[in-house]
Amino acid sequence: MNVQRTGDGGPPPILRVSTVFSSGIVVAVLVALWAGPGLSGVLAGHGWSPTTGTDVAGWLHTPADPASSWAHRPVPGPAALLYGAVLVVFVTEVVVLTWVCLVIGQRAASRGAGLAGPGMLRASGLSSRAAARKSVGEFPNLATDAVVRGGRIRKEPA
Repeated sequence: MNVQRTGDGGPPPILRVSTVFSSGIVVAVLVALWAGPGLSGVLAGHGWSPTTGTDVAGWLHTPADPASSWAHRPVPGPAALLYGAVLVVFVTEVVVLTWVCLVIGQRAASRGAGLAGPGMLRASGLSSRAAARKSVGEFPNLATDAVVRGGRIRKEPA
């Protein structure tokens, strides 16, 4: 079995950040279209009214008053509240998705730079402080402008 390895010897990531983000956007649109009307119905005092397939068809035919073509009860709130709720749900999902992708990207970048993550440190039995001290001692050419003080690597003042 021929498995490609990354620069640090580990396996390549299962998913790229761009794949996670683009898939997440598609899911965010679908969830916003489903949950936005439900949220607007709750805010208008009608009750939770999630979207069904027939509701979407009616919504497209009467965008100025989507509640008039809603196939079931309870109906969503007025058009402005409905579109605002869909927008709020979508923006919230995109913010969370962006944060998740940034975390994934940072972990991938640190692995690509050869830095050990928390799991690798646990497996080796080293704390992050001990690993920092040990790396400066073993690779002084890579830490020429760093000083270990109190177990942390700090840059020398210029």
